[in-house]
Amino acid sequence: MTSKPKIEPIDGWRADATNDQNLLGVAKAAWGTVGNKSDIILSVAICVALLIGFAFAQHNDLVADAPIIAASLNSWAGLVSNVAVSILGFLIAGFSIFATMTKPSIFRLLAMYKSGGRSISEFKFVFYNFLYIFVHYMILLAFGIFVVFSTTKQSPIWFIADKLDPNPVVDIDMIAGFFASAFVSYVFFCILLLKSFVWNLYQAIVFAIFFDPQNSSGP
Repeated sequence: MTSKPKIEPIDGWRADATNDQNLLGVAKAAWGTVGNKSDIILSVAICVALLIGFAFAQHNDLVADAPIIAASLNSWAGLVSNVAVSILGFLIAGFSIFATMTKPSIFRLLAMYKSGGRSISEFKFVFYNFLYIFVHYMILLAFGIFVVFSTTKQSPIWFIADKLDPNPVVDIDMIAGFFASAFVSYVFFCILLLKSFVWNLYQAIVFAIFFDPQNSSGP
């Protein structure tokens, strides 16, 4: 039988729930607290594997030309940007409904306690998770737009790459391959974020519904 997580009350929970001043402060507080470390590790591992694959292909003269990689990235980034916009809309709409339909008493209960050895309340854990995934999808959208712009023929970056290719010092094909690896890995990471976000939100709601303040040993 597994032990129940330790639940701790928060002194001055009202002040704690309202002490955030700006998004940067929230980002600093959320770093290392929300999200899933395994998602980061897996995404980094995929990026490293892709980079090793590109290096091996380069060593054996199997790397595709930069224009081919750029064309593929352009198509992928356009699709990813559309998906990112859709998910951002879904997140905003869904969380707005959640925030307005949930009883204030539940949010107050979430603000009074913290669990699982966390340094923040369950209330902040819910909202920090939302801001965490929202920021990452905003970055993904910006990343996708940048990729589309930079891989379009006659763009400034395309023009510079065309002038440098061929170059004995700068390998444009490998740079394109490395860029593709980073983009694919970050897209994969953002997909994993959705899984973690839904699970963390579920945990918080279960905590709010079933936790008994009279028995702080657990829900």
